[in-house]
Amino acid sequence: MHGLVEIAPLPAVPLRDLFTYRVPGALRDRVRPGMRVRIPLGRQTRLGVVAGFTEAVPDGDLRSVIDCVDPEPLVPADLLELCRWTARYYLVSLADVIGTIVPSRLPEPAAERVLVLTRRLAREDEDALARRAPARARAYRLLAAAEGGQLALREFRAAGVEQGAVSGLVRSGLAEPRRAPRPRAIPPAEPAPTRVGLTGAQRVAADAIVAAVRDGAARSFLLHGVTGSGKTEVFLTAADDTLAAGGDVLVLVPEIALTHQLVARVRGRFGDLVAVLHSGLGPRERWTEWRRIRGREARVVVGARSALFLPYADLGLIVVDEAHEASFKQEDGVMYHARDVAVMRGSFERVPVVLASATPAIETRAQVAAGRYAELRLPDRHGGATSASGSRAARPASSSGRGRPSSRRSAGSG
Repeated sequence: MHGLVEIAPLPAVPLRDLFTYRVPGALRDRVRPGMRVRIPLGRQTRLGVVAGFTEAVPDGDLRSVIDCVDPEPLVPADLLELCRWTARYYLVSLADVIGTIVPSRLPEPAAERVLVLTRRLAREDEDALARRAPARARAYRLLAAAEGGQLALREFRAAGVEQGAVSGLVRSGLAEPRRAPRPRAIPPAEPAPTRVGLTGAQRVAADAIVAAVRDGAARSFLLHGVTGSGKTEVFLTAADDTLAAGGDVLVLVPEIALTHQLVARVRGRFGDLVAVLHSGLGPRERWTEWRRIRGREARVVVGARSALFLPYADLGLIVVDEAHEASFKQEDGVMYHARDVAVMRGSFERVPVVLASATPAIETRAQVAAGRYAELRLPDRHGGATSASGSRAARPASSSGRGRPSSRRSAGSG
């Protein structure tokens, strides 16, 4: 077993990268890459993420890992590999990259106070309680009828039951207070959009993407269509097939605030399988969604740049909508271009990546010209209007090569 590990402290230490620690014998069967551990650092005890094992013994005295924080790695192996590539490509420390996706403290799930039934009354005892303390008897009946004999205090209040009656159940030994996870607030259902038949060009494009999904191919596509040509319907059709095949779908958007129509359309199509990640979410809400994604309660994720670094259980398709937008560039902290990192994640995980745009960036055009990306053309607006280019032919996928980012510093839109 490995006796040394390299660890990225949380948060990262300025001007430093990874630190080497010994793994005590009691932990050697538990410590794995991507797992959070507790470590001594200076005079503090900090959390860190195991970046990997090492055989190189550094100079000086080595300290030991104190304990494991999680039973399973928080950062899966494929995501850890993406972090390594990002650090190399953008000339930053691996610890900084890991620190951007794993906060130093994970909020606990939202909890609320509940009452749990501990003893059921016989019918005659319940009747006696109703005569002696009718309000308490009503509270008892509500609790006894609740699923699992558990009811949130807010539900007692909503039913008009006074706190004194609830407290009486506890004092008489009929119930006990506890804390339980608060149910997630489910967004109101969006009306399902009316589906229209695909045009010939849309069908060619969708079929090319679906074929790559089914083959598990790391192919990169430029979905190039004029405004209104139906690019969204093409990649949602591919998303349908991806879900049916058991894969998860990531749709990256430039800014959630500007894409309400797309979010509504995705939710109308996939319902509560959708998770939306944006900067307006608080830490607890964001980690509630993180847990839904990790547990595959959410299978379709719509999000901005940071959604690219989520731990998908079985990613099957990546879509970068409006891929030419400059807001895909992270310009503070760890600077990266989400479009290029998306292509690399697709390459590492053997899933197709679709870059949808009406005005592709010059770097993307160069990748198409070099045969690294396959271009799928939608020359006509949905409904028959012809685009300004006048072209009417759809060009299907022509290359299966893996896409590679073309430059270290990507320009904005083309």
